[in-house]
Amino acid sequence: MLTEVTVKTLPKPETEATVVMHGLDDAAASRAMAAAMGSACEVSGAAHLPAATAARFAMGEAVAAGRALTALRLEGVAPSVVQREAALRAVLRPLGETATTDDTVSRRLWVAIRDVGRLRGEPHRSGAAAVAHLHGSHQGP
Repeated sequence: MLTEVTVKTLPKPETEATVVMHGLDDAAASRAMAAAMGSACEVSGAAHLPAATAARFAMGEAVAAGRALTALRLEGVAPSVVQREAALRAVLRPLGETATTDDTVSRRLWVAIRDVGRLRGEPHRSGAAAVAHLHGSHQGP
């Protein structure tokens, strides 16, 4: 029987910024996210949205632009975020062009990603249907 629960809470970050890359295919986005997450930049979130999904995020040219979107979030105190943003952009430079969203756009983007807000209306597959689909596509012995 559970008799004790410990909850750890962290303060809300002072600010955040999101470094974005546009138009990467899935493989290139995976390389960019791996480089970012493996860096010392303390990336707090990473997401890749294919073009069809990214187009549903009407938050300005820096976010949607009608192309695939790879987003990398940085949070913390302002001087730290500014320094880590510059370092992250340097890490990503060999992989493509980057841009940065401001705090407000960044927060709106990550709320939408968290809530899967723009995926509404897409076909939904139940857990059982997904398992059946995967099982049916298995070409084993």
